[in-house]
Amino acid sequence: TRSLLLTGTFFVLQLPLDSDPQYVAAPDHLLVQVVRNVNPVWGATSCRFKAEISLKLSPVPQTTPGTLFVCATPLGHLDDVSPRLLQTLRDAALICAEDTRHTQKLLSRFEIETSFTSINEHSSPAKIEAMVEKLVAGDDLALVTDAGTPGVSDPGPALVRAAAARGIAISPIPGPCALVAALSISGFDAQKFSFLGFLPRKPGKIRKSFTEALSRGETLVFYESPFRVAKTLRFLAEVAPDAPVVVCRELTKQFEEILRGSASEMAEVLARRGELKGEFSVVVGVEGSE
Repeated sequence: TRSLLLTGTFFVLQLPLDSDPQYVAAPDHLLVQVVRNVNPVWGATSCRFKAEISLKLSPVPQTTPGTLFVCATPLGHLDDVSPRLLQTLRDAALICAEDTRHTQKLLSRFEIETSFTSINEHSSPAKIEAMVEKLVAGDDLALVTDAGTPGVSDPGPALVRAAAARGIAISPIPGPCALVAALSISGFDAQKFSFLGFLPRKPGKIRKSFTEALSRGETLVFYESPFRVAKTLRFLAEVAPDAPVVVCRELTKQFEEILRGSASEMAEVLARRGELKGEFSVVVGVEGSE
């Protein structure tokens, strides 16, 4: 039994809902009985109403969360893109880019009009959370870095961690990676290797990093900027002067260059060149492995 108000020809039902909030209650059957009483003295009419209603419960439509696609992009040669990458970027509701200026070049080259925003080391927790809320609401997002695979020495993991914590599906779109590209052409044993990313800035910490990594008897790979690579190789030469080294500059780009020699030889070669340009990936083999 529920309360019933009569106003003109409109019935207004007040229905307290105690059901599961995941369901919506909709009237399925309504029976109203009206008993009319006339006061013989005043002529006034009063009515009593009895209403019976049955409710049909229907599931509330649930929004399916979107997917975060972690997309590898070309290191430099734009023809290294895959058809799957291009389709993912076109289908995404939003592209999260480390640097929108770099990403704009890729999107323009392939006439992709998807909106994009920046997600990098300067992004606030609120910005990360806003991206996660888009995923929760059902939007698919594409995460890209300036070049190569997100999450490898770049700020990509922050969004991935936040999405994973909310149970969002995360799917890789594999492709170029400077680490793997350099390792593949080094000729060194890659059964086990250590990736050091970008090394510390202080000389003492650089030497310590090399000493500890080389003690494991594994191939090493690290990234370095053109402004520091000559000094970094000098520190490596101090620790392991005869270690075989492959220096990769501007991989896949127009001025790609591969240099091979011992740590001491590579330190001298780069020191003589003076000002250097481009991005460097350096692979260090185990002494005596050549």
